Amino acid sequence: MEIKIARDAGFCFGVERAVEIVRKKAQKGEIYTLGPLIHNPPMIEKLEREGVFPLTREAEVKGKRVVIPSHGLPPKKFEEVLQEAEEVIDATCPFVKRAQDMAKRLEKEGYTVVIIGDSEHPEVKGIAGNLKNSPLIFSCVEEVPQVLPKRIGIVCQTTMNISRVKEIIASLLDKVEELKFVHTICNATAARQQALRDILKDVDGVIVIGGKNSGNTRRLYKISVEAGKRTWWIERSGELEGETFDNIKKMGITAGASTPEWVIQEVVEYLEGL
Repeated sequence: MEIKIARDAGFCFGVERAVEIVRKKAQKGEIYTLGPLIHNPPMIEKLEREGVFPLTREAEVKGKRVVIPSHGLPPKKFEEVLQEAEEVIDATCPFVKRAQDMAKRLEKEGYTVVIIGDSEHPEVKGIAGNLKNSPLIFSCVEEVPQVLPKRIGIVCQTTMNISRVKEIIASLLDKVEELKFVHTICNATAARQQALRDILKDVDGVIVIGGKNSGNTRRLYKISVEAGKRTWWIERSGELEGETFDNIKKMGITAGASTPEWVIQEVVEYLEGL
C-alpha cells in the first residue's frame, strides 16, 4: 500500500502555541485548563502526564493556576475566573480572538451579528459571549429563517468549511438589504481542507486523524465521504486494528488541526507494518 499524507495536516499555529504555553507553565507546577485545552484525546493524555489537567466544572478554579483553552471564553466567564483563580494563563488562539473582535465591531456598526458555525462549540459560545445582543447562529442552509433583520454582519467559526459558508451566505442575499461579511476562517483550516481535496483524486481511501469532538476534523471527514472515498475517522492508530483495506492501493492521510505529528506517525508506522 502506498501512503500519501496531505501537504497540510496536524497542528496549526494556534494549537501549537497553546501547547507550548501550557508545557512551559507546567514546569513550575500543576496547571488546569477549563475543559480540554484542544480537541485531541491522545494529546490531552500526554499533557496530563506533564502536569496539565482539564477541569470539568468552572467552579473548580478557586486557588488554581488556570488556562483559558485555545477556543476562548466569553468575557463574563473570563472575569469570573480572574477573580477566583490563583493565576490565569490565556492560551486563546489569536485567530479566535480576531473573530471575537470582528463580531464586536460589526455590532458596534449597527449590524445584527450572524455567526456561521456550531452553536454548541466553545469557540462560537465565546464569540457570542462578546456581544451585547444575542447573535443569530447558523451551521447550515436549513437553519436560515425566511425573515431576517435588514442589516446583518457575518463572522465564521474559524474552522468552518468555506464551501458551507458560501452556501449559507448565498441563501441570505435575497433576504436582507445589507450584508457585510468578515472572513474569519483560519488560514490553517482552509489549507488543510484544500490539501485533502488535492490528494482525493489520487487515493482509494482516506484516514482522517483527530478528536471525535473536533469540529475541523469532522469537516475533513465529511469532505472525504462526500467525495465518495472509503474513509476512516480515528483518534489513534489502535483503532485500525482488525480493519481490512481490500482494494486500497493508495491510502491518503490527513489530520485535524489539534492532531500532533507523533499521532500521525504512529498511524503511518501501523500501515507500513501491515
